[in-house]
Amino acid sequence: MKAVLLSIQPYYLFLIIAKKMGWNIDKEKTVEVRKTFPKDENWNKVVKMYCTKSKNSFSKIPEQYQPLMKQFLGKVAAEFICDDISKNFVGYRLGVEGYFKLKDVAGLTMGELMDYGCWEILFGWHISDLVIYDEPKELREFYNLCFSGCDNCKYQSWDYSYGGGKDLICAVRHQKPIKRPPQSWCYVEALSQ
Repeated sequence: MKAVLLSIQPYYLFLIIAKKMGWNIDKEKTVEVRKTFPKDENWNKVVKMYCTKSKNSFSKIPEQYQPLMKQFLGKVAAEFICDDISKNFVGYRLGVEGYFKLKDVAGLTMGELMDYGCWEILFGWHISDLVIYDEPKELREFYNLCFSGCDNCKYQSWDYSYGGGKDLICAVRHQKPIKRPPQSWCYVEALSQ
């Protein structure tokens, strides 16, 4: 089964995990807003959160929690079950009441919500069954299954297509460790749990 690896800025990770950590904050992020969502039938609804190293985002975290949050920078810090995905039209269709509801559960200001998805369809990934790892995990502990040509792959071969063209492909499915975090999210398999 596939899981999802999601890149998330430190401040938003903080808003997701703060209550579970027992930290006293005013708001809680219970929905992650994205422009796309996983559609693969083999997705197990698990979302693993990689904390980016964004200095601007990190500076929004209250100072008393910054030393505790440093351990998560550049690591896979936690996971949740995405038990529902809601579709939101940002713009005239959502309406004022919808904006206020979405911004509150997503931990975004009105300006951030508008900047991210003005006049677009956004998807709210609902967060449930949050698990914060005792030891944050490295990206290399997760992998993709490689199906196409990759740098210096020992399984590469030329595939001669029916139309006369040829493409470099992987001859077998094999594990390809994650080296860089996804821009938004990607499917992964975990090497260790």
